[in-house]
Amino acid sequence: MDDMEYKHSILIVDDTSSNIDVLANMLQEYKILVAKNGSRAIEISKEQKPDLILLDVMMPEMDGFEVCRQMKSSHSTADIPIIFVTAKNRIEDEVKGLELGAVDFIHKPVSPPIVLARIKTQLKLIEYQKDLVNRNVELKNTLNELKETQSRLIQNEKLASLGELIAGITHEINTPLAAMNSSLESQAKSIGYVLNKHRNVTMSLNENQADAFKKLTTSIYKPNLHLSTKEERLKRRVFEKELLSNNADVYLNHTNQLVSAGIYSYNENLELLKNCSNIDELIELLIELSSIFKAQNILSLASRKVSKIVGALRKYSRNRKDDTKSLANISDGINTVLTIFEYKIKNSVIIEKHFSDCNKINIYEDELNQVWTNLINNSIQAIDGEGKIIIRVEDFDTYVKVTFKDTGKGIPIENLNRIFEPYFTTKNKEEGTGIGLDICRRIIDKHNGTIEVESKLNQGTEFTITLPR
Repeated sequence: MDDMEYKHSILIVDDTSSNIDVLANMLQEYKILVAKNGSRAIEISKEQKPDLILLDVMMPEMDGFEVCRQMKSSHSTADIPIIFVTAKNRIEDEVKGLELGAVDFIHKPVSPPIVLARIKTQLKLIEYQKDLVNRNVELKNTLNELKETQSRLIQNEKLASLGELIAGITHEINTPLAAMNSSLESQAKSIGYVLNKHRNVTMSLNENQADAFKKLTTSIYKPNLHLSTKEERLKRRVFEKELLSNNADVYLNHTNQLVSAGIYSYNENLELLKNCSNIDELIELLIELSSIFKAQNILSLASRKVSKIVGALRKYSRNRKDDTKSLANISDGINTVLTIFEYKIKNSVIIEKHFSDCNKINIYEDELNQVWTNLINNSIQAIDGEGKIIIRVEDFDTYVKVTFKDTGKGIPIENLNRIFEPYFTTKNKEEGTGIGLDICRRIIDKHNGTIEVESKLNQGTEFTITLPR
């Protein structure tokens, strides 16, 4: 197998060739690196950065404990996990190894299923920890991009009205970012706890039980289906009946946690483990692993949401170098604006969209996006955080018709004929300058289109825009 095909590399450090061969044969799915003494192990670790090190204790010149101490004191190798694989079986040796920074301690002669289970669990947790670090960097970069986007938008005169909007988005994202950073720190501690717990809890399992526990652990790696309270209660009742019918009463006190972890039915793995003396600890370990993976799913969803907003801002804030029309889809522009308004559109605001399958039309896309921004923002302010906004895009032979209708307080009749006048506004200074609708009218005029308004007090307002093809 070519090096590029290996997902992980493992360094085996042992002065006995037969011991190396035994481990190498059972780890054929990984790229294997070999060192027969401590000095060479340190060199290879610095040069090739293996994902995991299997380290013997009893070696000439430099024993495994000293190798571990030196690696953990070096910045370039400190983060590489070390598992001691040794014939030493005294508890003080194991304690010493763990105090030096090792993550596990496997006694010789080794049991292949146990070794594989320990290594797979360790590598999975390594992947998860790396992913957490990467996501943390990604989220920080996203916040920086948002701040840079905010600066660019505010500096652009035609988008100056978005200053408050961008500030709101930045604040909206900054709060969960702070919570995510805090979560990442606590997750790092949880991973260390899980590693030590896994070693202690699984030590007493036989091969079949170890394999069953590994399969249960693997089953909760997958993102769990989000269940409503009613669905979860139903699954728990069915699960409890299965436990009773299979004389597996030992799990009855843990059904809430097991269902929460995504285990909904009794299976052969639970059957193999039910008579274990430390079953409560095994279940506790499963639950802790499940909480870590759920946090990962939450971080992933949050990251995608932030990326969606950043993508919308990028598209919205781009500046064309020339004043020319381009083929674009009207609905795409409106959806972009709605995305960056999400922080203002809470549960009490209903957005109802009726978009026909419009062909692309020649428009000044960036300028029309400013029209959609002003009209949507006006509708949100009109309904005062509670109500409905209905947006329609209809395609006709010679023109495209766009309407924005809200269920807000409406416009008094004495003001209706003045709303397109520059600097005319009934809003507070903090809410508007009175140039938004004037800008909209000028942009629509530039497209040789029309913009009209109908409004009744306490019955809402409707803007209708036509854009000729």
